[in-house]
Amino acid sequence: MGNPTEAVRGAFANLFGNGFASLLIIIVLISAIGTLNGLSLANSRSSYALAYNEDGYLQDKMLKLTKKSNTPLLSSIVGYVLACLWLIYYYVSQTNDLAAGIGFPFDSSELPIISAYMVYIPILIMFMVRSSELGILKRYIAPSFGVASALFMIGASIYRHGINTLYYLIFFVAVILIALVAECFRVKKKHG
Repeated sequence: MGNPTEAVRGAFANLFGNGFASLLIIIVLISAIGTLNGLSLANSRSSYALAYNEDGYLQDKMLKLTKKSNTPLLSSIVGYVLACLWLIYYYVSQTNDLAAGIGFPFDSSELPIISAYMVYIPILIMFMVRSSELGILKRYIAPSFGVASALFMIGASIYRHGINTLYYLIFFVAVILIALVAECFRVKKKHG
């Protein structure tokens, strides 16, 4: 059972029988399709939403809607291209050693979540600092569990992926810095 899906199915079949094991796989598949649907919708609207709020690139082109479906065509194309690029990287990183050879061996299906957990920590700390009207439970105890959980997930990721976590974080910081520089140039150009 080298395949994780088969391992989960096998464990579930041992506990509850083959029928329930198949049901579990179907539920997971439906969940994955739902996630894909949400991601597709968000990707197709993200550039449009930025342009609508007078932000982002090619604002006049991103705001154009198709007459037939009333959807932002260019925004959808940009979202599709970005999703395809990520899918290509995921496929390459999971199926052969090419990604390790070019220096990006991180698992693109698991490691990006570490970014969210790293952002949760300062958000929760600021919540504790600023929420003076709340009681001890809501102000300190509940957010402390959130911080502890985020630290646990970060630690688990580092334990599971080792040095590849560092590679991912370098990649993540580089992408953020490139985006910040591009945004500074865009704003400077816009405001002259």
